[in-house]
Amino acid sequence: MSGKDTKRKEPYMLIDDIAKLFSLHVARATERSGISYGYRKLLMCLSHGEEMPQLDLIEMANLSPAAVSNSMAKLEAAGVVARRFDPADKRKYFVKLTELGREKCEAIRRSCEELGRVMMKGVSLQESEVLEGILGRMWENLLAVDADR
Repeated sequence: MSGKDTKRKEPYMLIDDIAKLFSLHVARATERSGISYGYRKLLMCLSHGEEMPQLDLIEMANLSPAAVSNSMAKLEAAGVVARRFDPADKRKYFVKLTELGREKCEAIRRSCEELGRVMMKGVSLQESEVLEGILGRMWENLLAVDADR
């Protein structure tokens, strides 16, 4: 620990602090790309494929239908996404990133990858593998808690 934090922190507290700091840096990178941080999750979901039903995007992003619908309208107006009606059901939309949207997602992804390299500076491959194993177990433990509820 350095700076003001001279007391040893519990690992879960340190993970929380790292996650908050990482999110702050990602928010800044997202804003630099001209996208509001609140839209990042939707864009990253769309960046994994081509066109998808808006209902699938709602489920994947774990957001309310109203939030996704409002966000899609704003992103469409900005030229970042395109929507079209489902020919089988005019109440449903298909959504996809435009070329501009893909460029913005790629800029955000590059910023995240660079931030990841900065975070792992001075960490050996062996240490990285151990860390990945520990974090994977922690992830599984938390998923198991959710499954038990």
